[in-house]
Amino acid sequence: MKIYILISTLVLLAGCGTPQPTKVWYKPGVTPEQTRQDLDTARAYARSEPTSFAGMVSYMNIYMGNHGYVLVTTNELEKLKAGPLNSHGLSLKDAREKSLALNPGMTQNEVNNLLGKPDDTGARTFGQKTKTGEWQGIQWFYQFETDNSITILTINFQQSDIWRINSWDWYPN
Repeated sequence: MKIYILISTLVLLAGCGTPQPTKVWYKPGVTPEQTRQDLDTARAYARSEPTSFAGMVSYMNIYMGNHGYVLVTTNELEKLKAGPLNSHGLSLKDAREKSLALNPGMTQNEVNNLLGKPDDTGARTFGQKTKTGEWQGIQWFYQFETDNSITILTINFQQSDIWRINSWDWYPN
């Protein structure tokens, strides 16, 4: 019986030391100083209401949420700061940095190793108004959406021995 109680106690206590993720208020484009000011205003708002501590926390959450903030873990915050993600988890920030390594002539495999799978693909005819004439190409699209905009990296491949980068561009620039 003593062993059972000891094991039960140890099992219960085992979860007590599990660190909980730190949570912070986040709003895109807002400095930490402005966030502190808004949080101080939320605290003042919560204190003005006659309520318990739990009620104060609830009022603060409502206030901050109504002002465009979200409560996120510090791990989530790093992802949010990196900007929007495409459908395969690549952040806009990482895509912009990695796209600096793109070079004409890179193969599809090299691009896939650098940026991952594209969000979408297409095929089209290029060069209709050039002296060298038209050529068939394929396109890879990496798309990053926010609430009010879409940013797309388009990579155009031309076939020689294999499909290789001909050009790429960001829309909007």
